[in-house]
Amino acid sequence: MKELSISFTEKDKLTQFIDLLSDAPSGVDLVLQYKLGSIKIRLFGEKDDVSESISKIKLFSKMYLESIRKNEKGFYVHHLPLIQRTTKKIIALDTLSTILNYAGYETQLVEKKLISTAKMEDVLEVLNKSFDILPELEKIKGKPLRKVLLTVSFITNRSVDFIIDYSLKKGFFREYKDKILVTQDIERCISGLIQHIPRDKTEKSPNILVKAKDNEWTTIGDRLGTISFDTDNND
Repeated sequence: MKELSISFTEKDKLTQFIDLLSDAPSGVDLVLQYKLGSIKIRLFGEKDDVSESISKIKLFSKMYLESIRKNEKGFYVHHLPLIQRTTKKIIALDTLSTILNYAGYETQLVEKKLISTAKMEDVLEVLNKSFDILPELEKIKGKPLRKVLLTVSFITNRSVDFIIDYSLKKGFFREYKDKILVTQDIERCISGLIQHIPRDKTEKSPNILVKAKDNEWTTIGDRLGTISFDTDNND
């Protein structure tokens, strides 16, 4: 048996944190206890499996805490493996980063991490709303075009068909051999469409946009799995 303690003062996030600890290595049993701002984890099993589990739990805990605590620059760090644990589907991270920026959250994509002013709940909300648009993109080929359409549709609340028709008329897109091509730099195209597409007064208000600053950041990442647990909820 090995024991591991993790400082965890965010009691309201405890259930979510434990739920995300899934798919632990086979042959290892975990018992968790929470008390006085700390999670105590006891691991039972073969020595190598226990050692592997400890390494993964430490790494996963670091990722999770970075996603719920702002760093010294005021940003949350959302790792791709953690995002994948919280949602059944995912869109391309560069597209997600772009949508977050235009939705008002300063965001930078660095090595499969989103460095953002958006909380994890905000990221998941953007993802869920993006998933509603994806069926309209089923017949759309080409990553650049899909990125433009998904981002612009999310921000303006306009349908993909409307955006395509408008973009062809205004020269943002052109047709070539049964394909639709973006005629300019992707970011410039997105910005131009969001700025110029007319708003439908019957639709809900669009998400107001903000552009991100260019910053550089550092790295970490992994994933981890299912456990059984007991908790002591005394403060």
